[in-house]
Amino acid sequence: MTDASDTPHAPPVTVVLGVIEATDPALVGPKMVHVDWLRRWDAPVPEAFCITTEAFKLFLDHNALAASLAAAESSWADNDDTGLKQASQLCRQRLLAATLPNELELSLTAAYRALAGTEEDPEIPVAVRSSASGEDSKEASFAGQYESFLNIQGPKPLVNAVRQVWASLFSERAMRYRRRSGTHFAETPMAVIVMSMVPAHCAGVAFSADPVTGKQDRIIIEGCWGYGEAVVQGVTVP
Repeated sequence: MTDASDTPHAPPVTVVLGVIEATDPALVGPKMVHVDWLRRWDAPVPEAFCITTEAFKLFLDHNALAASLAAAESSWADNDDTGLKQASQLCRQRLLAATLPNELELSLTAAYRALAGTEEDPEIPVAVRSSASGEDSKEASFAGQYESFLNIQGPKPLVNAVRQVWASLFSERAMRYRRRSGTHFAETPMAVIVMSMVPAHCAGVAFSADPVTGKQDRIIIEGCWGYGEAVVQGVTVP
């Protein structure tokens, strides 16, 4: 939608569903690629836009964070839970305290306003979801490692939620998972999906393979009343 860089052909910082094709997982993450795939197959998909990995990189560059985050990620030993906790807290604190470049914040606000499609309800509730590069891959799924937020309303709460999704790249679980899978945060830059909320009577998740055994001879569908957050977080029996 807009470009927060002075480079004429730099990748976009936002990609609007149905306006720009979201086919590059390195830019929008595989989750957004799948959302766009569903839209192109005429599935009922809520209006959405993606804050790209380019936006995340601009955010890191603006605050000169990449080197210190990399140092913190490699600072703890495999069996050092205390060191992991300290490294995670340090990374998350730095990300949450950092500021967005002004042009990037303006781009996010403009995309959010456009999502409403009307001046009558300029601050519609949205879901803010992770779409990290490499997430949901066959090699390393990162399932449940990152944060998502529901019913976010207004530009400022949206910016805060986006920052928290970025910071979840450095949760203890995500850092440990990367260590075990032999990946680095620079290999899994975080895109973020902002999607209109749908009033839900019931919701849930579906797996095309057994998430426990990995066997592909069964499909698993789990649901609950209301939003599906309780299923995803494991706080209810579906």
